[in-house]
Amino acid sequence: MQNIFIAIFLLVIASFIVTFLMTYRKTQKKMHMTCTASILGRIEDFEISHHQGQKLYTEVCVYEINQKTYTKKSSISSRNKIHEIGDEVLIHYEPKNPNNAFIAHDVKMNTTTDIILWTTFFICTIGGIIMF
Repeated sequence: MQNIFIAIFLLVIASFIVTFLMTYRKTQKKMHMTCTASILGRIEDFEISHHQGQKLYTEVCVYEINQKTYTKKSSISSRNKIHEIGDEVLIHYEPKNPNNAFIAHDVKMNTTTDIILWTTFFICTIGGIIMF
């Protein structure tokens, strides 16, 4: 009986992971379809936060389009600075709405998250099936 509860728990976790990944991928795909222009921006600052006693750095980038300056914060925080203030980074943005943008290297870094989540999904699914 206890094995059935563990199996159900693992399969519920797996379904949450898949739902998250599908929603996340849909959002990313939409961003890629709308953000068709690109420009070099620069790292202006770092937003510093703390998690479990560790300092995390989030890049804050600025870019200029049609003599208007925009700011974009990275969707990734890390323990180590990937870039330094003043470094140039590629920004993809929507031509009709330049405020809708993302930093190109964030997408590459998110693949690590995908791998971890898909691995966890498969472990939970296989574990759940075995427990039945």
